[in-house]
Amino acid sequence: MDRVVRLMLVKQRSGWGYETLVREVSDSLHLRRFCLIALAERVPDESTIRKLARRLGPEVIEEICRALIASATTGRGRFVARAARIDSTVVEADVRYPTDLGLCADAAGALAREAARVSHLAGEDAPRVANRSRSVNMRLRTLARRTGGSQVALRLTGEAGAIVARSIRESRALASALQARAHRGRGARAKLAAAARLEQIAGRATTVCHQIRQCVAGMRISDRRVSIADPDARPIRKGKVRQPTEFGYVFSSPK
Repeated sequence: MDRVVRLMLVKQRSGWGYETLVREVSDSLHLRRFCLIALAERVPDESTIRKLARRLGPEVIEEICRALIASATTGRGRFVARAARIDSTVVEADVRYPTDLGLCADAAGALAREAARVSHLAGEDAPRVANRSRSVNMRLRTLARRTGGSQVALRLTGEAGAIVARSIRESRALASALQARAHRGRGARAKLAAAARLEQIAGRATTVCHQIRQCVAGMRISDRRVSIADPDARPIRKGKVRQPTEFGYVFSSPK
């Protein structure tokens, strides 16, 4: 009888039909454990469950389920979880393999493109943002054919970080000019939106420059930025032999 009561509770909480109930309980270790049905045992046939439910009546079954839920959530028999099992997987981000020097090239290009797109809103006397992608990409190509070891890589990365820092200062000066001009003339909303986009990209580039300084100083980076376009992507260590580190997001679901 205990099994029937628990099966009825699962049916009421899930809204399944009798055939679906039997199929789902048969395929689930958790539901089998809850319904006190061993792995080697057969789940009662749907016709058997249907006959017992008809004999008891819907009012009695509903009252039993209500009492069982009340007993499980209140009083002495309250269930207290000791642990939770989380099933997680990595959703891969659409980014290339990230390096600090490559992120500098992306940041310099993104700042220059956004500044060129919105500079007409700031007027002719507004600060300009130089496109320093060529200087950063030159260091990126030098790093690709380097023979001087890690010290050369650190030097080139530090130089690229300093170049991007100049672009960040120019971009923030342009954003300030856009905000100032938003208080006079037409198109205030467009100017404020353009300033917000510049500040957003500049903030992401600032994070890259900060982690470059940490890398050059030999410090550990706890929360590494791996993309300018996708700021939520993170490096995730999964311990796989072929691909020990993946770049993306962790999707978790409780089990």
